[in-house]
Amino acid sequence: MTKYTYYLVLLIGCIVFSCNTLKKKKQNDTNSTVKEVSEDKGKFSSSDPVIQTQELHKTRPPRPDRHLETIKQLSDSIFLYIEKTPCYGKCPTYSAYIYPNGDILFDGKRFVNKEGMHKGKLTIEDINALKTKIQEVNYFEFNDIYDSSVTDLPSTYTMINLEGRRKVIKSRHNVPETLRNFEKYINQLVLSYSWLSN
Repeated sequence: MTKYTYYLVLLIGCIVFSCNTLKKKKQNDTNSTVKEVSEDKGKFSSSDPVIQTQELHKTRPPRPDRHLETIKQLSDSIFLYIEKTPCYGKCPTYSAYIYPNGDILFDGKRFVNKEGMHKGKLTIEDINALKTKIQEVNYFEFNDIYDSSVTDLPSTYTMINLEGRRKVIKSRHNVPETLRNFEKYINQLVLSYSWLSN
């Protein structure tokens, strides 16, 4: 009986010792992580870990937009490209390629009158009006990206290739009113459907 009691006490002692060791290791790891974060960010103004994390995220550079890079690789034969991305509501989702001669390729994805691929042709007057608008709004002077970490807003991608100049813009948040109105103009033109083939 004493032999079993001895083993039982020894087993309980080992368990308690192991638990204390793991607890100390975990505490050391936590302290080490906090120290690393503090070294990366410098001294935080608050001891609240949530605020510390938010402050740390503010200092990180934005992740590159791979889709923006893909659009930059579009053919030089395209005069204008526009794409509207989905949102959590019923935002029209589509992309459209407009060529210098007025040819247009429309890919309706969601919440548009015509889904799927459609071909059509804009008039020369429409193309000239677009060129005039591009000059009026100084499209090539806008920033490349207007964005934020808000995830439920749709993005609008536009690409203009005109007179040897090429620019791609992603707009989602804090977009200048002039650019937003220009995007609406293109949007109305593209979604008018008067040019779409059946």
